Amino acid sequence: MGRRINILFVFISAVCIAGSMFVMSVVCLNAVKEQVLENLKIIADTIYNSPQNLLMENIENIDIYDGEIRATLIDGEGTVLYDSDADAGILDNHSTRVEVREANKHGFGAAFRDSETFEGKSFYYARQLQDKMIVRLSKSEYSQLDLYINIFPFIVGVGTVMCIICTILAYFLKYRVIGTGCNILLSSGAYSAGLSCNSVYDELAPVMETIRSHHENILKDVQMRQEFTTNVTHELKTPLTSILGYSELIEQEMVSGDEIKEISTKIKMNSERLLSMINNVIRLSELDGTKEKVLLGPVQLNDVALNCVNMLKINAVKSDVNITYTGQPVSIIADRGMIEELVMNLCDNAIRYNRKKGRVIVSTYTEDGRGVLSVEDTGIGIPETSCNRVFERFYRVDKSRSKESGGTGLGLAIVKHIVAIHKADIVLNSKEGSGTTVKVIF
Repeated sequence: MGRRINILFVFISAVCIAGSMFVMSVVCLNAVKEQVLENLKIIADTIYNSPQNLLMENIENIDIYDGEIRATLIDGEGTVLYDSDADAGILDNHSTRVEVREANKHGFGAAFRDSETFEGKSFYYARQLQDKMIVRLSKSEYSQLDLYINIFPFIVGVGTVMCIICTILAYFLKYRVIGTGCNILLSSGAYSAGLSCNSVYDELAPVMETIRSHHENILKDVQMRQEFTTNVTHELKTPLTSILGYSELIEQEMVSGDEIKEISTKIKMNSERLLSMINNVIRLSELDGTKEKVLLGPVQLNDVALNCVNMLKINAVKSDVNITYTGQPVSIIADRGMIEELVMNLCDNAIRYNRKKGRVIVSTYTEDGRGVLSVEDTGIGIPETSCNRVFERFYRVDKSRSKESGGTGLGLAIVKHIVAIHKADIVLNSKEGSGTTVKVIF
């Protein structure tokens, strides 16, 4: 990977340098063209301002100014009277030449075109004299290219030096950037603990921080999944072992009469617990990635709470607990099915972990413009050290009581997911031996 990035850096540098050289070459060529035309203009103006009796002498001795300049004298009709590089008698009429037409019209004219006398392109500058004759000066493109060829080695040399420098810089930059990223990923623990990485560029710090954060989130997710798998395996194993053990007793006819009825009850209880656990695990899997479609709409929170209380009254009577609803109408935007599931889980927990003759009070009301669901019980309460952990999967404050009552340790984890999906807040207040109050604020 490092080699590929190094090659990429060098390639980008080479393209930039080649582009710079091309632009520089174009600029140099244009500058040379302008300079050639300017020189021709200066010489033509000098001839224009010379005395009449020295006109031909100046034209014939044009090589004094520049030995590569061709001079042509043309009369007003376009006939060539003199040419320094060709026989004037064999030259055709020049009245149609662009620079000659412009000189007749404006007093001067310039052009860059193919020469009709010699091969190749030439620069032309024509100047009308006082007697309507025209002196035309021209210079071959090859002279201009000679100048460019002279500076071309310098351009190539500069480009080569720049390529070498860019290659060296790319080499060090590659190891500094890639090495820094790898070090952060490999030592994310130290970096996340607050240790600085001196090799990080200030400009790259946000990128590296994002990479580190994603890396840590992935590690946490993997760890949570491993813990979840371990917990699921353990929790499923317990009721399955009980069911298998009781089944073997019946199979081997080691029990009879009233004992069979008792064992059957225990098998049923463990089977229900196992089924409940499987359903909850499936439900958590659905909520984990919010794969379930959330159907948001107006929901009367008070109606949902009252219905749940009515449905759970039979369970409450079995546990010798009194459950009641009180409150006022509250309308929220939510998924009704999820809200029913949330209320059922909170109320079921409040009944399950309550005392004999205990109470569960479910209420709805509005606070600071937000709808609130409150579930208060007079149960066993939660130790202060466990309040922050009760929403973790399979976490149970009293494991023995949870197994007796059929608790799976997943109800509050499901509640937490539903609260997160609806971007609500959940507040838990509890004291060991004095009951618990859970508020969900929408």
